Amino acid sequence: MDEMTLDRLIVENIADIDATSRRAREIGEAIEKEIASRAREWATANDYEASQDDDENFWLSSPSWKTKGDEDSHDFWFEWYNRSSGVTDAVEDEYLITSLCGAGIDSVGFRLEQQPHAKRQWKKFVQSLSGALGGTRFVIDDAPSIWLPVVVDRVALAKAVEDDQYDVALQPLIDALEQIKTHFALLDGLLSKVGD
Repeated sequence: MDEMTLDRLIVENIADIDATSRRAREIGEAIEKEIASRAREWATANDYEASQDDDENFWLSSPSWKTKGDEDSHDFWFEWYNRSSGVTDAVEDEYLITSLCGAGIDSVGFRLEQQPHAKRQWKKFVQSLSGALGGTRFVIDDAPSIWLPVVVDRVALAKAVEDDQYDVALQPLIDALEQIKTHFALLDGLLSKVGD
């Protein structure tokens, strides 16, 4: 279909497109709340700490990563993150659902964040880790950062939305959290060498 024909169809159907767009955002917000709730439940059950007040940008961390002398901060934490967030002039997926299902150009998952090290030092350290993370689902992205992607099956997610039952659809989220737990000792050991 040529662009002019597509443009005409969009204008002819704009009311339906607008309603669909609005509903897709609402569904995405509901899914994001479900994701945050499940991640918090997992964190509590596995002795991790998690943010309690933000469903869109929640984080979790090990108590052993607390900042010395500051009970409210952590040196390292995993943040739920949309990899295109904050990128200037980037084309982004319009909906969380698109990214979550791996159906667009963006991705969502957990990004390891840190605060005690200078950007240059952290970047050099992360770039040195590619071989050390073999055998895990962690990857080094372009930032560079340690990235753990989460992708759910689109059909399973559609069924979950219809039935309001997310256990099966969001199992990849739990699997990612289990990756954090399983490889915590490896990550902790690597992080202790930042700046060496």
